[in-house]
Formats: sequence, C-alpha cells, structure tokens
Amino acid sequence: DRGIKAVSFDFGSSSPTLIIKTATGESRTPIGINTWSKSHGSFTNGLDRALSVPENPMVAASGAWTDENTFTVKTVLFQTPYYSTVTFKFEGDRVLIDSEHNVSFGPTKLGQLVGQARTTE
Repeated sequence: DRGIKAVSFDFGSSSPTLIIKTATGESRTPIGINTWSKSHGSFTNGLDRALSVPENPMVAASGAWTDENTFTVKTVLFQTPYYSTVTFKFEGDRVLIDSEHNVSFGPTKLGQLVGQARTTE
C-alpha cells in the first residue's frame, strides 16, 4: 500500500502540477512539459524510502501525452541516478496507474492502481 488516496492534475496554470493526496497530506509536483521542473516536497513515488536518500529531496519532473489516452510522468531524484516512471492511462471513467523504478532492492514494477477518472470544471 503506497497510501495514495487521490491523484489529480492541474493543467490550468502555466506550470502543470501533479497533486497526490495521502493520509498525511498533499504533495504538489510541478511537471515540465518538454522540459524539467524542479521542486522540493514533491511526489517521489517511494524512491526516497526505498533507497535511503535525504529527507525532502529535490525532484525533477517531466511529463507528456504518450498517446491520446496516456499521460506519462518521469520523476527524478535530482543529482542521483534514481527515477520513477508513472503512466496514467485513461479508459472511460477509469484511470490505470502503472509505476516503475529504474532500480530497487525488490521488484522495480509497482502494483497497478485503478481509480475513477473525473473531470473538474
């Protein structure tokens, strides 16, 4: 269990943002489109726990639509070799979330999350 309660995107601003809600709070990760966006306090997809990196690491994130229904985000723990790729595949009213780390002391692919896709106005 990764503790994720909700995932959303804010594409309405000049810097798109990935918003992850957990039982302990919310993280907002700016996403560069065709570029990288760096920030602290961002979503690390568990890389910070698994690989003993410092608390509150700098994260660089970049995202793109990889097909008409799939948005892919790559998050990198800045100045380390560690990264995670997360794909969000939208299928009707569902979203399938697949994650993979480049390295791990266990499996690199994390279990698929399935959620309900909603749009906001």
